[in-house]
Amino acid sequence: FPSDVFNSIVLNIDLNKYEDAFKLCNRLIEYGVNQEFFNQKLFDKMKTDSLSWNNFIQKFDKYHKKYLQKTNFELKKEIHNLLASDQKNFCNKDPVSGAIPNILMQDTVFDRVYDILTEYGYPNYNLIGVNIDNDTVLVGQDINTIIQHYYQENYKDLDDLASILLKEVYKGKLLPANFMKWDEFRFEPYHHYGKFLIIKPLYKDDLYFFKINMDSTRIAKFNKNRKDIFLFPVEDAIKKIIFKVKNPNSKFIFINYGLVQYNNFPYQLVGKAFEKINLDDY
Repeated sequence: FPSDVFNSIVLNIDLNKYEDAFKLCNRLIEYGVNQEFFNQKLFDKMKTDSLSWNNFIQKFDKYHKKYLQKTNFELKKEIHNLLASDQKNFCNKDPVSGAIPNILMQDTVFDRVYDILTEYGYPNYNLIGVNIDNDTVLVGQDINTIIQHYYQENYKDLDDLASILLKEVYKGKLLPANFMKWDEFRFEPYHHYGKFLIIKPLYKDDLYFFKINMDSTRIAKFNKNRKDIFLFPVEDAIKKIIFKVKNPNSKFIFINYGLVQYNNFPYQLVGKAFEKINLDDY
């Protein structure tokens, strides 16, 4: 996955393994990363090897051509337009009732997304490339937001949709963490993968006890379900959370911990509590 490639680049740069980092950068170009992406500070250390850097830039078009040849730009544009319609509806929901202003439009969007998934499978980076925002490779495709809304609205054929997406996980086309994030809605108010397991304890003054508060039987059940979709266990998710909080300036991409959503995680609020946690204890 592009996020894995990016994280490998970060690691290789930290280890001064520039030759490996350049090879990985070429893979990102094949996924649709533009040349401006490499202007970020992350790559300054690689630029100290001016000969290798100039050679890398000169070969940019070679790898970019592969992206142009394999990418379905018509489908990419259609999905982008579907997202625009979806956002127009969901950003204007009734604040009291939660009603969608244009149900017919949303039904059309959902039905078309279902058809796309049936015809193409999950349209990942190999089919439509990656989305880029400034100096970060975005993990989520435009279709991800629509799929989440599909689940949240409990739209028709939800079990069929889950079956289609699960097959895409097994094919290695869809991130398990993304599937978990959506599919957990089918099991509300119960948990199947433990997605929301530690959100409430995180808001308490002292997080040192959140591990103890977890029932071992439930954790074992969650981990079994997570293993079935190739998702790391709860304990590893906790380690990722702790690492992120203790290393706020890290360039690594943290997709989804499988317990909390990255963008909504209250890092600053719980930072002091995490200082009491020894990562080696996990």
